[in-house]
Amino acid sequence: MPYCTNCGADLASSNDVRYCTSCGTRISSRMSLGGGETSAGMISPADAISTCFSKYVNFSGRATRAEYWWWALMLCVGAFIGELIHPAVYLILLVGLFLPTNAVTVRRLHDIDRSAWWLLIGGVPLIGWLVLMIFYVKRGSPGSNSYGPPA
Repeated sequence: MPYCTNCGADLASSNDVRYCTSCGTRISSRMSLGGGETSAGMISPADAISTCFSKYVNFSGRATRAEYWWWALMLCVGAFIGELIHPAVYLILLVGLFLPTNAVTVRRLHDIDRSAWWLLIGGVPLIGWLVLMIFYVKRGSPGSNSYGPPA
């Protein structure tokens, strides 16, 4: 019987399973459910960026590691290209993406069951950014936590 690779729960053997009923993990549509093999689906870059734009002022809920890191990559590439074009384009880009970036960062902290107040630790030189980086790469808490079900 197929199982969720995130929580180990048994999944229905039908081909229309998209999310684990126990933990809410997205099941990859590319993987076959036959033979007991499933995989927790990683969000695509386009879906991650679309999600961040659609939730640009939503500071509640949770964001997966993939969603956060695809957004971070898009932000870095966009900032680099914006700076190549003109410094004003770079500035407009950073100001325009300020809210969605903070929202996905807060939701990422929520995924590991941390409050948004942990962002303030980033003000501590070197140590603060190191702690935040560890939080950003840490696997989210399985199942529901105090900030809701998994993204």
